[in-house]
Amino acid sequence: MLGEKNIQDCLQKEIFENLSILPSNINLSGAEIELIGVEEKEYLLRNALKEVKNDYDFVIIDCPPSLNMLTINSMCAGDTVLVPIQCEYYALEGLSQLMHTIDLVKDRLNPELEMEGVVFTMYDARTNLSLQVVENVKSNLNQKVYKSIIPRNVRLAEAPSYGLPITKYDARSTGAESYRLLAEEVIHRGEEDW
Repeated sequence: MLGEKNIQDCLQKEIFENLSILPSNINLSGAEIELIGVEEKEYLLRNALKEVKNDYDFVIIDCPPSLNMLTINSMCAGDTVLVPIQCEYYALEGLSQLMHTIDLVKDRLNPELEMEGVVFTMYDARTNLSLQVVENVKSNLNQKVYKSIIPRNVRLAEAPSYGLPITKYDARSTGAESYRLLAEEVIHRGEEDW
């Protein structure tokens, strides 16, 4: 994003079958300051991805929960936004702020941007709070809510510490199965018979 390397130099191809990644590191945290004064800084990621975008069926950009210039870059580069919502007390408040930001980006920077939908994460069926958050968001949100719900799962929490996706760390876990179902839903979005 800072022009120090070409996207091809950073791309790690076929980490797993049909999966390439463009990793970041801790140095990206300083990019916000380094981008001050850069012209069209909102479009840096979009411009970089143009070179490789057509080589892939899906390009997924994983963003931190903060709303900063890197998140804005991701929204300018993307076609849709899929919002994970933790089943926690302040979920709806954070979601409304994010929805406002998405609307601003759509109005001013990327008119093609669409809200993909919402997926619930860290769902714990043993608590009333998780159920209340799901019901509250569904009743207050005029957006697609995915049927697949990602449960709170020890194996999901462990996988990153081993540097593995859940499908490689424990493919038979509840978390892995939930993410497979979500992927199917995303792939088949808009199909009536799905």
